[in-house]
Amino acid sequence: MKDFPPFRLDTVNQCLWRHRYEGDDERILLTPKAFGVLNYLIEHAGQLVTHDELLDAVWKDTFIQPQAVKKIILDLRSALGDQAKNPLFIETLHRRGYRFIAAVSEGTGMLPRFSGSPTIPIGNARLRKALWMVVLNAVRCNPWLRQYYERLRAAGKPGKVAVIAAMRKLLAAVWSVATHRRPFVPHLPPIYEERAQ
Repeated sequence: MKDFPPFRLDTVNQCLWRHRYEGDDERILLTPKAFGVLNYLIEHAGQLVTHDELLDAVWKDTFIQPQAVKKIILDLRSALGDQAKNPLFIETLHRRGYRFIAAVSEGTGMLPRFSGSPTIPIGNARLRKALWMVVLNAVRCNPWLRQYYERLRAAGKPGKVAVIAAMRKLLAAVWSVATHRRPFVPHLPPIYEERAQ
């Protein structure tokens, strides 16, 4: 097992796991070649790995175009939620190769459970900052969102985590309305439906 939070590479079963702060860990499916590339990069973490090294390590005695490596790296970035311009895991060194830049440790197979909110950067910080006051007002004024927020707080979630969850819920509703071009009608309990009339 190789840990690079929030992920764990299971070298025995050849799979990737994402640690979830709530509920069970999520298994991320990778093709055998993608697993091989990720495993090789992690084994050489912090070092430059050239295209030729990856081709020799993963595609032994097989002729393959260098574009195949780029496609696998793109797939890995997608699975890890990584970005080429602002990488957290796989850094591209233009015309030279790739480097795995996250801290890697030998794991026991279990990532620790955290009692608080995660400390790793997840999502777009600028978007969260821009929507913070909007969501606070929506939680205060919208019965549907207020009910969701209060349910999270009653379950023991910290205020910031509950607000960010409400933000995600609000963005999902806005996205749904925008893509389906139908008005959003939440299913409210009877107490809120009486107030709405």
